[in-house]
Amino acid sequence: MSLPKILIEHCIFYPLENCKNIELMILKGHLALELLMSFIVPDKNQSFYRKATFIQNISELEFIGESLLELNDIRNKLAHKYSFDVEKSNILKWSEKIITNLEYNKFAKHTKKIKIAHSFSALGAYIYEYSLKKGNN
Repeated sequence: MSLPKILIEHCIFYPLENCKNIELMILKGHLALELLMSFIVPDKNQSFYRKATFIQNISELEFIGESLLELNDIRNKLAHKYSFDVEKSNILKWSEKIITNLEYNKFAKHTKKIKIAHSFSALGAYIYEYSLKKGNN
């Protein structure tokens, strides 16, 4: 039995909304999306980068794949640069691009954090829907 798209969005959005800071949102959102990517990518043990590249090469998911690769760059900077600065990281620009280009359910009034949470939930829902369509779930 498949879950409705709105439930997937909800399950990603609310835990992220409750994060105390954007850095934690990036880390948790990255993990949530990687779990969903495993429904599409044949080799579940590949890195996030390889999974995102695989998804980017699916014509229907090119934008999703590009967004995942951009997220991975941001996450890597967060994980490996002590001087990581959210304001300079492009996470806000990244989230704006996603919520402008993808349909999603708006659960709360837009703030910086809410836009980021909506971006993760929208990407997750699209990945999940594609996995259902292709019968990979």
